[in-house]
Amino acid sequence: MWKRILAAWSLYRHGAALRDLLRSLGIWGYITTAGAGMIGTLVAQWASLPIWGQILVGLGAFALVLLCVGLSVAVKRVAADPGTAIPSTLVQLNAPTLWVDYKPKGTTALEAESLIFRKEGPHIKTIQPGPLIWTVRELRPINLLSVIGPLRTEPVECKFTAFEQRGDTQMLKELPELLREMMGKFGNDVHPSIEIYYEDYGGNWFYRTFILLIDPWGKIVWEPGPVQSCAPPNVVSPS
Repeated sequence: MWKRILAAWSLYRHGAALRDLLRSLGIWGYITTAGAGMIGTLVAQWASLPIWGQILVGLGAFALVLLCVGLSVAVKRVAADPGTAIPSTLVQLNAPTLWVDYKPKGTTALEAESLIFRKEGPHIKTIQPGPLIWTVRELRPINLLSVIGPLRTEPVECKFTAFEQRGDTQMLKELPELLREMMGKFGNDVHPSIEIYYEDYGGNWFYRTFILLIDPWGKIVWEPGPVQSCAPPNVVSPS
């Protein structure tokens, strides 16, 4: 209830601010005059139509009003309970786009390899990567070594490590070493993919699949796929 009141008040304040700005620029009078003239012209045109034409125009206007009301109700339902509308086209159209870049380790022990997360569109609240997956069903989980805060305007860099689970032991591997090991084991055309899940501030979850490619000089590219809506993830690292 209070959220709706605050939203209505915010909309009124923005409208009033725009009206005052137009008044200060001396444009508001022209707009109201032009608007009144257009309405008068439309009414006159409607009145000049034959009765069947007036009925058709009236039915068309009524259908347009119903469409606007239906869209308004759909948007309110998505905002009130995003969990019931995860596959909604409205949510999908407003999905933030996540980008990932790989940064190799530096010359010192403190400069570990990193992932740099960037985004386009709305702010991202949560980021959760899944494991690296090869088409030959080889999985290597990724551990982020720091907590990723909200992803807003600036990119966020996060140290990470990939590992292979052998019994109770985790064998840590740097990403270039791991990719070359798999290429040597399964062939040069075998590339891993990874699904990264992220949540916006509307409580909507999305994921994007990246394919990892490495060139002969060790440069790694995260090739992105399309953004998809999804349920909140339950990613469990394989043992």
